[in-house]
Amino acid sequence: MKNSGKKLWTAIALSAVSVITAGALVACGGDKPNEGEGEGNNPPPAETTISYQFVGEYGDDTLTGMGFGYRFLLNFYSDSTITYSGYNYLTMDTSAYTENTGFAEKWGKGTWKSGKDEEGEDCLVLTMQYDTDAVNMNAGGAQLTLPGIRKNYYIYENYTFTIDVPFASGRTAKIVGGTTVKYKNYNEFIDGEKYVEDLEEGTLLEDATNHFKMICDAEGNAYLYRGVAVPKKTNEYKYLLAEKTTWSYNNSKLTVGGKDATVTDKAVSLEYKYASQLGDKDLTLTCADASALLEEGGGINYIALFTGKAGDKDISLKVKADGTAEFKGAFNSTQFTWARYADKLVFKEVGQTKDPIECTIGNDGSCTFVFDNKYGETQLGGTVIASDCSAIPQTAVVTFTSDNQTAGTKLEMYADGTGRFLIFNGMMHADITWTSTADSLTLTLVDSKNGTLGSVTVEGTSATFTWNYAPAFAGNQEVGGTFTCADISALLQAE
Repeated sequence: MKNSGKKLWTAIALSAVSVITAGALVACGGDKPNEGEGEGNNPPPAETTISYQFVGEYGDDTLTGMGFGYRFLLNFYSDSTITYSGYNYLTMDTSAYTENTGFAEKWGKGTWKSGKDEEGEDCLVLTMQYDTDAVNMNAGGAQLTLPGIRKNYYIYENYTFTIDVPFASGRTAKIVGGTTVKYKNYNEFIDGEKYVEDLEEGTLLEDATNHFKMICDAEGNAYLYRGVAVPKKTNEYKYLLAEKTTWSYNNSKLTVGGKDATVTDKAVSLEYKYASQLGDKDLTLTCADASALLEEGGGINYIALFTGKAGDKDISLKVKADGTAEFKGAFNSTQFTWARYADKLVFKEVGQTKDPIECTIGNDGSCTFVFDNKYGETQLGGTVIASDCSAIPQTAVVTFTSDNQTAGTKLEMYADGTGRFLIFNGMMHADITWTSTADSLTLTLVDSKNGTLGSVTVEGTSATFTWNYAPAFAGNQEVGGTFTCADISALLQAE
């Protein structure tokens, strides 16, 4: 059963008493109204006030890296009207709302009232449709789910609900509020929700010309930040996170994000390509004194770590992002390649024809790897355990390629019945699920807003399908196309 609404009605009753009391004071107390004040010499009507206020946020790593991150404000007024406004705080514009390039006053319009939901439970009822600013930012409303449509939202006493957000194809986000008015006006909202730069601590590599910073912390994480010019300020930039990768220092070689840096004494220079839908950037990131990164064995060069004991000696297996793994035994090291299929990890010893070693990832993410590698009576292997293998990605069983070379989109299909469209070299993605029979393949978008999938045509072991998707945040550019794969037999055999 939903919330009883008793607390809600108490709050509404109190608000009503406050309004009535305020009206009585105006009508009965104080100085006599001036002649001609108000219609028929009566006091002017009471000022419209905010009865309820809600604040929310929408964004994800892909969008924020491109400079899109929205915070939004929903006000319920005492005259039963509402305003729904949005602020792209990643524009870095903190000027007044009337001239702020990131602020949109008219996201939504509508009314609110105290009422009941469809099941008869007490609630606040918001009836809203998108307004002009929402329509204008989405190619005349073509990308919206609610252009010109009035929709009811039901709000219970926890004052938390999910609202449609007019970004791209009408996504949704949680919005929270109540009777407390945090922001009395739009300028206070902009000031309270503006971007606050919060960079990680560590060794700084910088490309001052292109306004990029990379900070490498002591744990082996590397954070790439992109500078955004502050509007109406000369040569002032604020930095937002664009990418997160790792760094390591092994065998006198510093590697950051898979790229080897040039080290001269303590100085470091790194040639790094930043790829995004906003355009690629060839960066030269430098640091005059990177000595904190130049200690052998420093940083992170693995995505999962298995540890154990062989007698009194520590042994380990490091699973690396490049598809390799290194087992360090009590006396020597052994190299492997790895693949992940659903919850199964498969390790093949490099340069050997032995059967692969398989192990299963548990529901809690843990996994046990057993390497039986004896030399005479001496055990060179052992048993190692990882507590968390969640960072080990699925290995594609089948890959479809697209005829759309502009976006470089491909579809990777995984053994667990899932798949992922990788767009702009993986900077954006859309997820699918799949099922198959002996001679058919069916694909379904996880989020139906991500375009339209055509049916898959299977001829022998080859397959073809179309995906049409031109999102607003890609400038309405088509990122789908016609996808083909010459051999999908591995999928057809997986019922």
